[in-house]
Amino acid sequence: MRGNPDAGTGILNNELYAGVLAWNRHRFIKNPETCTRISRVNPESECDLPPWTGPP
Repeated sequence: MRGNPDAGTGILNNELYAGVLAWNRHRFIKNPETCTRISRVNPESECDLPPWTGPP
C-alpha cells in the first residue's frame, strides 16, 4: 500500500496492474563513497510509455 504517487511506485500506483508496461521510469545514481544507489524519477519525455488504449 505504500508508495510515492509522483514516482508511480507502490501497489496502488503501479501501472502494471492496469496492464501498462512502462520502461525507463527511474535511473539509479551510485554514490562512490558509500557504494549505495539512489533512485531518481526520469522526466516523462524520457520514459517509454505505450499509448493508452483503455482498460483491459
